[in-house]
Amino acid sequence: MIFVHKRFRYLWLSGLISTIGNYLTQIALLSIIEGKFGKKEGSGLAVSGVYFATYIPAIIATPFAGVAADIFDKRKVMFIADFLRVFTALGYVVTLINVNELYWLIYVFLGLTMFCNAFFNPCREGLVPIVVPKDEVLIANAVRGDLFTDTF
Repeated sequence: MIFVHKRFRYLWLSGLISTIGNYLTQIALLSIIEGKFGKKEGSGLAVSGVYFATYIPAIIATPFAGVAADIFDKRKVMFIADFLRVFTALGYVVTLINVNELYWLIYVFLGLTMFCNAFFNPCREGLVPIVVPKDEVLIANAVRGDLFTDTF
């Protein structure tokens, strides 16, 4: 069984926690935006902005992120991406203090978070061959990939 490898187990578990956190954050942000706009005109556009801020930065960053994951030390790229995500999380807190006037910053911080995720994720995936024996990489990738397709 692939989970006998301690480092893979930690990598997989951290991916599970991170994935759950990302989905809960998106649900919370959608709820905040919907709570601000309610059923008013423009609420659909406001909610759509959450999805726009989620996917467009990732689409823009992904080609560069893949190259960065190949060229630079994966652990350093992951550290930098996580370090920057701390500031986006703090940005959410500042925004929520005065959500009625600063709600638009939710989109900015969400976009920055997803931009950082675009760099973090390929590095995390690139660690699989490092943490498991060569003959188990295929199984480990299947298990890791299953996490992201079946979590939500």
